Amino acid sequence: MAALTAIDKALFDFLLNYRLERGHTNTAMITTPEKAGTTPKDIPVDRQKVDAAMKAIEKSVQAADRPEFASMLTKIKGNYDTIVAMRSQIDTQLALPLESRNKDVNAKQMSFGDTVLTDLEANALFTEAAIRVLDNSLTDLLQIRANAWAARSGAGAENIVLNKAAASGGVLSTADLVELIGQDAKVTASWLQVRALINHPTVSDELKQYLTKAEAAYFSGAIAETRDGMFKKASAREPVGVSLDNWLAPSSKSQAAIADVVVASMKVMDDKANALADSAFASVIAYSLLLLGAVAVAIAGMAIVVRRVAMPIGTLTRSMQALADGDTQSLIPFTSRQDEIGGMAGSVEVFRQAAIRNKQLEAEA
Repeated sequence: MAALTAIDKALFDFLLNYRLERGHTNTAMITTPEKAGTTPKDIPVDRQKVDAAMKAIEKSVQAADRPEFASMLTKIKGNYDTIVAMRSQIDTQLALPLESRNKDVNAKQMSFGDTVLTDLEANALFTEAAIRVLDNSLTDLLQIRANAWAARSGAGAENIVLNKAAASGGVLSTADLVELIGQDAKVTASWLQVRALINHPTVSDELKQYLTKAEAAYFSGAIAETRDGMFKKASAREPVGVSLDNWLAPSSKSQAAIADVVVASMKVMDDKANALADSAFASVIAYSLLLLGAVAVAIAGMAIVVRRVAMPIGTLTRSMQALADGDTQSLIPFTSRQDEIGGMAGSVEVFRQAAIRNKQLEAEA
């Protein structure tokens, strides 16, 4: 199970960091470097994390050594290779002035990104189903992770639309507005589930603390008021009234607080799975020691039986045979013992003494 939770964690790392890479790339592609703030500098960092996540997926799938994950790894690797190939095209466009950039390159990376993210989420669900089969005690943590990620992905998709509105300074298209409203509803519904699950008495205080931080960072305060204002204006078919450079940094920070809940739930789940694995290993060692102890006791018992019973009986048998053959001179062993063997030896000694007297009587006659 620990191997499966390692796969699940690696998949999530890929999912989170690729969503960041895709979102930051989109922002950089649709605006000038002056308005994009630190976003262009974030892209290389995102890429490095995606590359590391891909290596972690390969390593964890190999460690799990389960055939059903082989095809999954092949597909993820194919998507990753396409992502890497698209980066050079994106970099070429980012080096150009905004008005000279090929919009099709960004549209392609956004469209392909949807496919990648959908596949990764399906792979995570497949992995988590396998985890539940092995141990359903992790179900609550899996539900927290799934709903928190749904909230984070919804927030990211909503933010892409708001970024577009802030960058253009114009009115959103009907399609963008529908996307905005749908993703906002997704965030709200998913977060209600997260809140209910984490507030259960059995959930760790660590997760409760991350919930509190996310509530403050995303769902309340100045950032929530700004986002709600932008949402209302966009819904009214008006410009959002916020510049991109003033919106990017606080928006990204608030989304990161939701992602932290996902990361924390994955960590708690991974720690619990490793603890269960350690406990199972300790149990195997304990039972093995008990088995070895039982075998040792059995061997010792057999040795005692052979030494204290079987061998003496064999010796007495030979003495009785010798006595039957007329040997009355050899002493009968074990006559001093106070157990059943001593009793048998005493009986044989009686026969020996009787045989000696018979011989004496025969000699006198």
